[in-house]
Amino acid sequence: MTSANYGKRVIAVVLDWLYAVVPPAIFFIIGLIMVLAETASALGVFFLFIGSIGWLVLSIQNKIFKEGKTGQSFGKARMNISLIDSSTGQPLGPGRCFIREFVFSLLSSVTAGVFWIIDYLWPLWDKDGERLMDKIMTSRVINAERTL
Repeated sequence: MTSANYGKRVIAVVLDWLYAVVPPAIFFIIGLIMVLAETASALGVFFLFIGSIGWLVLSIQNKIFKEGKTGQSFGKARMNISLIDSSTGQPLGPGRCFIREFVFSLLSSVTAGVFWIIDYLWPLWDKDGERLMDKIMTSRVINAERTL
């Protein structure tokens, strides 16, 4: 099992972000335009609602369920890399992926984003190329074939 290089991991994060943000943003912008123009305001409010919660739904589906089951999120699949348990070589499962995302968000919030920055830059100087979250969750990102 070869660890994935930093560049692939960064591109996967950007692709995951685009996957979760762009479709809901389109709904949100259309809804905002409709509400501000006061045309079809009920439909506009509905589009605002869909846009507002869409990123959360897509993020949970992608980073917890899809990545938990297969080891690959949308971005990781496109970059042919996979998140696995260091000891078993299997995907983490939705429960551990939820804990991974929750702990990451909590630590990032408590430190006003400092943990976020350090965590994403950590692989640049780590001998194993792992994030701090990989160390906390005993996981690693490896090169793998697309499973989706």
